[in-house]
Amino acid sequence: MRQREMPEKSRDEYERAIDQWILGRNSERDRTILRMYLFDGVSYLRMQERLDEMGYPLSIDRLKRIIWKRKEELFRHL
Repeated sequence: MRQREMPEKSRDEYERAIDQWILGRNSERDRTILRMYLFDGVSYLRMQERLDEMGYPLSIDRLKRIIWKRKEELFRHL
């Protein structure tokens, strides 16, 4: 499946949308992951290390699936 391009919005608009639309089980973790991915440009390995320190041990494959799913969810609302 082809990935959607990131809509051109301000960081504030993305922050609000993440807070409004990333909900449900593991939403706090997933909002943190999306922010690292979209705003900080962190590598998957570094992201995995940071999340492990926060108490969220995830494989890189799982991390990629979370990013793909939540990014698609977010972009539907932008």
